[in-house]
Amino acid sequence: MRDFIWSQFRHRRARAGVLALAIVVAAVSFVLLTSTAKTSSLQIHGTIESSFRPAYDILVRPRGSKSALEQRQGLVPPNYLSGIFGGITFTQWRRILSMQGVDVAAPVANIGYVLAPGVQQLSLNRYLAKDCREIFRVETQWLAHGGSSRYSGGAPAYVYTTCHRARMPHFGGVQELVPGDRRARRPCDGFMNYFRLRRETSPFQSFPYITCLSTRSDVRIRDIEGKLLANQWRGQGIGTASVALFPLLLAAIDPVQEQRLIGLRRTVVGGRYLQSNEDAAIDKLGCLICGPIAPVLVGTKTYLDEPLVFRINRLELPNEPVLLRRLEAPGAPRFVARLSSRTVGTKRYSSSSMYADALAGWLPSAKLELGRGAIISEYWTVGPARYRQIAKDRLRARPVHNPRSVWRSTNYASGWLPAPPGSRDISFRRLTPHNASQTSCGTLIVGLRAVGRFDQRRLPGFSPLSRVPLETYSPPEVAPANAETRRALDRRPLGPTMTLGDYVAQPPFMLTSLRAAAKLLGRWKKPPSCVFNERPYIFQNASHTAPISVVRVRVKGVKGPDPLSLERIKLVAQRIHDETGLDVDITAGSSPHPLLVELPAGKFGRPELLLREGWSKKGVSVSFLRALDRKDLLLFALILVICGFFLSNGALATVRARRQEIGTLRTLGWPRRAIFGAILGEVAGVGLVAGLIGAALALVLVPVLDLHLDLWRVVLVIPLSVGLALIAGLGPAVLAGRGEPLDALRPPVAGRGRLGRVRSVLALAMANLRRLPARTLLGAAGLFVGVSALTVLVAIERSFGGTLVGTLLGNAVSVQVRGSNFVAVGLTIVLAAVSVADVLYLNLRERSAELATLRALGWSDGQLRATVVLEALGIGLIGSAAGAALGVAFGAALLGVGVLPLLAAAAIAGAGGIAVALAASLLPLTQVGRLTPHAVLAAE
Repeated sequence: MRDFIWSQFRHRRARAGVLALAIVVAAVSFVLLTSTAKTSSLQIHGTIESSFRPAYDILVRPRGSKSALEQRQGLVPPNYLSGIFGGITFTQWRRILSMQGVDVAAPVANIGYVLAPGVQQLSLNRYLAKDCREIFRVETQWLAHGGSSRYSGGAPAYVYTTCHRARMPHFGGVQELVPGDRRARRPCDGFMNYFRLRRETSPFQSFPYITCLSTRSDVRIRDIEGKLLANQWRGQGIGTASVALFPLLLAAIDPVQEQRLIGLRRTVVGGRYLQSNEDAAIDKLGCLICGPIAPVLVGTKTYLDEPLVFRINRLELPNEPVLLRRLEAPGAPRFVARLSSRTVGTKRYSSSSMYADALAGWLPSAKLELGRGAIISEYWTVGPARYRQIAKDRLRARPVHNPRSVWRSTNYASGWLPAPPGSRDISFRRLTPHNASQTSCGTLIVGLRAVGRFDQRRLPGFSPLSRVPLETYSPPEVAPANAETRRALDRRPLGPTMTLGDYVAQPPFMLTSLRAAAKLLGRWKKPPSCVFNERPYIFQNASHTAPISVVRVRVKGVKGPDPLSLERIKLVAQRIHDETGLDVDITAGSSPHPLLVELPAGKFGRPELLLREGWSKKGVSVSFLRALDRKDLLLFALILVICGFFLSNGALATVRARRQEIGTLRTLGWPRRAIFGAILGEVAGVGLVAGLIGAALALVLVPVLDLHLDLWRVVLVIPLSVGLALIAGLGPAVLAGRGEPLDALRPPVAGRGRLGRVRSVLALAMANLRRLPARTLLGAAGLFVGVSALTVLVAIERSFGGTLVGTLLGNAVSVQVRGSNFVAVGLTIVLAAVSVADVLYLNLRERSAELATLRALGWSDGQLRATVVLEALGIGLIGSAAGAALGVAFGAALLGVGVLPLLAAAAIAGAGGIAVALAASLLPLTQVGRLTPHAVLAAE
């Protein structure tokens, strides 16, 4: 039998080659499409709780931004959005915004923390005694963590008062005019000379300074000399001041999307809201060294809990000559430091009051277009806190070390920016400085101009689940979990401090527009007056290529926790993941999940704390797997089905052409099973050869098309080809096995029943189609399947932009049309066209004697060709009309697609199917001219 099968390959090479080629195309196409189609399977684990919809339905973050704890348990800490700085491009955000089904896509681009200086004034008028000269030593201390951490405000400030008149000439310090003394006394010169000989070597180092004031003269330290002495007193009479540094998180938003998502405009309490596409301005004064001026909205409230305490001491002074001589000498700071003193009072100021005064002085609301507003030349990004899990629902925060180099600054003579109080304490977040670039014109600086103020407390709550921690502006809430912690925190929650690396982070307090942020983080646009050819980035190591931190997405048509709404959210989440590659989370169903967090003891008095922190458990955890949905798998499998039709038709034609041969074998004693095995073995051999060729072809296509396929997928071509061939050849093999010896005498074409008299070319074509109905139906089957699938896809693409969400038999379903789907349907129709061409070719070959007779009787080549074309048209009409009807019925009844779009799609798909069938007749038409009487008689 093996020799018999091999002889068939040798003598029927053309037929075996055509069948093998069809198998190669089908198997390789199926493997490549199923392996490389850009689809994902979105899997949801968990349940949707009653509080279904927070402020947004989907949260999009940069790839790889999930912590290990979140990946394992789905837990996220409060305000974790404030710890993401960049990672999403403008192109990715705009792609999300334009997606079908997206209602709102509100981005937040966390730029970094800036330090807003605020000055707290301290009046000493109430502490004045009757002495003519007095010196006060004022010590400052910041109380953090409920007062358990005490940070020194630096070197003490001294205030010298005199009852004599004083003056301040254009050059020099304060001059005290002592009656009877011809020489003006200069009590501040000793401190000033001391400063000139020293320079800070650390961001935590400061030197004492003195303020010299007169109770009889209106001497206000507003000139350059006063600034050199670091004096900020602006009140009436006698006093001093202390500088506070408030860390403010600057973030960029899209004003339109933010308003649509949370109604941010309603929270504005002064000035105006950010305008749509509001951009940064360039200083109209033509500053050579300045960067852009960004408009900002500023929050009116602070969550800081770090009051400032002044302790006022009155010094015991020596006699007048000694005092004045020592104060004028360079050793004046050491002299006053050794004087004995007694405390005469303390004064405490809250962070909230200092914050309001700081904003009023540092960033006043702009009423004029001139002026730069607040100036920044550096900012810091802050990493997330890290944890070690020590038990179920119990974590321990990991300390980190921030070197003092993060406070280097070229804008200070010492080279150091004064670090906020507490910066030497234990830190839990890693700081990254971003200093302004240096140019030949100088240091670049950026201006911030307040256009309005907003009150974070006016933001809607949406639902309790949306605020912890998924809302961007929510206040941090960390409560004590045991009695020791409650005592240490003075029975108050743990709040954020001025320390950038502290445990509790603050939400954004300053908001600008995305367009303005692009200029802040981009390259310097030098003014025309600058002669240097430089274009550095304004800030070093800025996330200018991908500045957006998160995108919060609200989906259209979501009404509640019903299956249809969830299906809409799932579909949009899957599309975002597929087209952007970003991390995607469904926020619906998230619920509070408090955890216990251990905080190691600090360096300045704070003991170890045990805190209960309001983390969130994502009720819906989402995972994306590279897999095919059922619709894709069905469409790709249609390629194999149509190829199976073609193979079955070819095998049947081979069996019909060999009826005499099979009948002779039966006459010679071959059993039925031998005939069955021979035919099936031939088809299996064709499948094996096609599989080997297809696997080799797939190996070549993988590097050429830059695909990423596993080796097992390539090897899959071989068993797939053999299996397809065996399934397609099973029916013809059974039919051949039923052959009888008399088949050797029967003609290959014999009509069953009465066909009627043929009077025209059309009638002959219809009669030919009815002679072998199985062959005609196999030829039309491919068009039927392809046209029906194309009808549904075109209708969905035209009606719903390629995405359909609806119900099927009471269940929520979604259909998403991709380019690979059209490729699959296109290959199906191409294979169907090949099948039609094969049917027409086989008809011509089997009826060659009949057609030669018609030619001998006077039929022209045009009439014979018209017969072939009409047969192709008939097959095309049968398959296309039935396929279009099925597509319309399926789309209207089960998917809810409109009738008019379906009819239009059916017309397009049906016309395409008929055109393909007519095109398939071109190759058989070339054989008509060869059907001459002598050629046919010679073959007979």
